[in-house]
Amino acid sequence: MNQTGIQNCHEQELQFFGAISASLSHQLNNVLSIINENAGLLSDMLAAAEQGFPLDAAKIDRSTQRIAKQVNRGAGYISRMNQFAHSVDETEQTVDLNVMLAQIVSLCQRFASLRKVALLIEEPAPAEAKIQACSFRLQHLVYLCIDLALAGSDQESTIQLSLAVTENRHRLSLHWPGSATAKTGINEKVTVARQMAQQSGGEFEATVEAGKAMSLTLTF
Repeated sequence: MNQTGIQNCHEQELQFFGAISASLSHQLNNVLSIINENAGLLSDMLAAAEQGFPLDAAKIDRSTQRIAKQVNRGAGYISRMNQFAHSVDETEQTVDLNVMLAQIVSLCQRFASLRKVALLIEEPAPAEAKIQACSFRLQHLVYLCIDLALAGSDQESTIQLSLAVTENRHRLSLHWPGSATAKTGINEKVTVARQMAQQSGGEFEATVEAGKAMSLTLTF
């Protein structure tokens, strides 16, 4: 890969890191907004109690339960953000592909939800699927594939992801019904994904017909 291609890959990686970080921070902001709303309700009830009005135990209980639920939800987002941030710590490590796939699909659920598309990891998963690689780059590759699949999908469709191991080769496949109409930018996304796969020592294949993408395969 020439210098221009390497620079483009680095830019793509920065955009990926920014997109995931922005998505998680948006979800955390939603959590804080709900907590703040319920804290305001509790404050209003305490102010009313100071004026002689009886406290409504049921309302207090509902508000505290909502706050506790959002705290747990926020803790989940922070855990995902922490795992994602640390994926850049090492350029090569043992990566469990089952765990990595579950993590990146979880991080991409909001993007799919905004497009009204479902992401589904097919079962059963391989019992053993570990390789030596850069976790961050692998997640980026899968993200590029999911982004391409989302761009080539219609609303209310499902993107199915499956992982298979054959003869010491690991294959990640994405399948979906395809779009009723051709989508712009599909070929450009395919080119970027292929470049990133090659840089990571993998192979990338895409079925694209007249601007309509219907399946993708990553092989390591």
